[in-house]
Amino acid sequence: LDIVKDLTICYGDSVLFGSRMLGTTGDYTELFTAQNGCDSTVKLSLVVNPENISTIDSTVCAGSVVTFGAQQLTATGDYNEVFRGLNGCDSTVKFSLTVNPFVKTIVDSVVCAGTGVRFGTQFLTETGDYKEVFTARNGCDSTVQLVLLVQPENTQQLDSTICYGSSVQFGTQILTANGNYTEVFTAVNGCDS
Repeated sequence: LDIVKDLTICYGDSVLFGSRMLGTTGDYTELFTAQNGCDSTVKLSLVVNPENISTIDSTVCAGSVVTFGAQQLTATGDYNEVFRGLNGCDSTVKFSLTVNPFVKTIVDSVVCAGTGVRFGTQFLTETGDYKEVFTARNGCDSTVQLVLLVQPENTQQLDSTICYGSSVQFGTQILTANGNYTEVFTAVNGCDS
């Protein structure tokens, strides 16, 4: 009597067939003695599903939580999880996670009174510390702190007396008559005075 059997097992498993443990795909034949004392030939066609390993790479921003199987991941690293595959066998997934760091930058800026500076969505004209969140090249939030110093307006009054018929140079002007005159100079700090 010839009996033909088909059997599929998972990678890493084995099956006892007669006196042999089988764990490799192939066709096997074994002679058995039936209860009635007669010989029976059993032919086994064994299929071993291949080992299933897959790899996933992922990059997230600092502060993100990634769910991977039963794990909640927040740090850069390599993680493994075993899932049940569609064929009923275990499937190992290797997960490589990269967490981009939070970026904080401090910038100092000095401007003259009467001017301002554009900083993200703000136009600033007063001395102070300001923060703005930008998107960095890696796609994550980046906080920039601007320390702004607005130089004060510098006004000076000079009094001068000259003799009749004389003159005095004041900036680009040559003065010969009584009066109040104004001239704009560049101060040591680079601002108008």
